[in-house]
Amino acid sequence: MRSELFQTPAQELLFSEQIPVTLLHNYLDKGHRLFIDNYYTSPALAQYLLDRSTKLVGTVRPTRRNFPPVLASAQLSKGETKYAATDTGILAIKYRAITNRSNNKPKVVHLLTTDHSNSLP
Repeated sequence: MRSELFQTPAQELLFSEQIPVTLLHNYLDKGHRLFIDNYYTSPALAQYLLDRSTKLVGTVRPTRRNFPPVLASAQLSKGETKYAATDTGILAIKYRAITNRSNNKPKVVHLLTTDHSNSLP
């Protein structure tokens, strides 16, 4: 059974990206939404799930392959947000919190989503 799961373009995913695909196998192509942490999230996984009618929202490591380098290296002021969108429907976001962590380092969050747009209502 395991070999059947990876007879798809999921074979091109990293092992950490294949784990959510394996767990979601019975739920793909049904319009579900996956919330996930930065260990698994990547632009490749987001695109794969989007192609399988499954939306993804998750934190992401800025060093992941294919994460927009311009966004990863962008300097932000407190409370500022920057984003980069692809024409395929993936939105990458970088946000710096207004307050810093307790050790005075800035709290910066990187996100990937295929469920949101970069516009306000």
